[in-house]
Formats: sequence, structure tokens, C-alpha cells
Amino acid sequence: MSSTSGKPSLKIYWTGSFSFRTDRLVDWCKENPELRAKLFLDLTQDARQENRAKTQLSSSKKDLHLHAARWIFENEEGIRPERFKENQKVYAEATGRQFSTLRSKYAELVKRLGQTGAGLDIGDLEKAAYKNIYGACFFTRLY
Repeated sequence: MSSTSGKPSLKIYWTGSFSFRTDRLVDWCKENPELRAKLFLDLTQDARQENRAKTQLSSSKKDLHLHAARWIFENEEGIRPERFKENQKVYAEATGRQFSTLRSKYAELVKRLGQTGAGLDIGDLEKAAYKNIYGACFFTRLY
């Protein structure tokens, strides 16, 4: 398949044998709590409850997506460094879409449970009745 420029289009996968990329994305979120807060819009109410200043978004979301993409892809075996460098924008956009996908899955989880967590711990989510929810929600690893 080719793009309109004549170059082959670059497909970036996140599931199946590439699910380790989603794990790396979640690792980036865990390792960069301030950037994560900026990306997911730190709420004034949360900041007050935690007795801290609200985190402001000083960089664009695209810059944060690129930062995360570097974390995920730059040293991935099988991706030549020059390929990543030539296609940074494509990798950053794919990372942004994956953030959106995970955010949607998390919102679906919250809606299904009625509230965040609904009193369930990670052990409860791993039980068979909640297996699909647990598998769909990578955000449980952040907390």
C-alpha cells in the first residue's frame, strides 16, 4: 500500500505480537507523572484534594506524543534509528491515537463499573468475571 507521495505507508501496530508497545506506553505514563498529568489534563479539583498546584500544559500534546513515541520506539529492536527519525511525526501521531484508544477504554470501564474502581482491587479485576474489563484497561497499572 502506498501513500499519495509514492512512499510506502507506515503501519504501526499496538495489539497482538506488538502489545509490548502498549506496555511501554503505560510505562512512559508511570515514569513521567507530570507529563501524564499534562497530557490527561490535570483537574483543579484533583490538585486541591492532593494539596498541590495544578499542572499546566506548557508543551503541545503533539510534543508530548513525540516524547512518548521516542520512549516507545527509538530503541525498539527491528526499527532502524534512521527510520524512526525520518518518520517521527507518524510515530507520534500513532502514539496519540493509542492514548485516545486507551482513554476511551478507560472511560468505558468507568461507565461499566459505575465509578472509578467501584471498590474493586486489581485482584478482583483479574477474576474471570472481570477478565474482559481488566484486559481492556491498561490504566490499572498506573495506580
